[in-house]
Amino acid sequence: ATPGSLVTLFLAGVGVIGTATANPVTGVWSFAHATALAEGVAAFSATATASGKTSQRSRDFLATIDLTAPLVTLTAPATTTEVKPEVTVVASDLHGLPDGTAVTLDVDLNNDGDFLDPGETGHSTSTLAGGTATFSLASALTVGATVALRARVADLAGNAG
Repeated sequence: ATPGSLVTLFLAGVGVIGTATANPVTGVWSFAHATALAEGVAAFSATATASGKTSQRSRDFLATIDLTAPLVTLTAPATTTEVKPEVTVVASDLHGLPDGTAVTLDVDLNNDGDFLDPGETGHSTSTLAGGTATFSLASALTVGATVALRARVADLAGNAG
């Protein structure tokens, strides 16, 4: 925007949602909308007013509002004699999860109902490829032990599933 101008921000389907003053040197401005936006695509546009003249409205800027956590499914053997069993995690998201998205596996090594003890949170990591990650545990489990497993994946918006 023109440095020092008053920027008026519009949301398609709503109208004017607020104003901001552009930096007097750089013209950079920001706006914090006080009302939560609904999940989906929102179209924003703006005008700038300086010296009594208002610009034409900008082209729409489309923003994806993502409030939903990814769906994460963990598959592991219910019983096994393997000390490093293979674990498969499948994850999906309304807005997609790119290949290379991190998958974190937490293991309740002492089966005390939490993942707070040393080595339990972030026990093993992998990355998604086509929505799936398959990996072996980072360290061996005790034969005959019962452990709980939890997989975590975050989408591009930071929603954790």
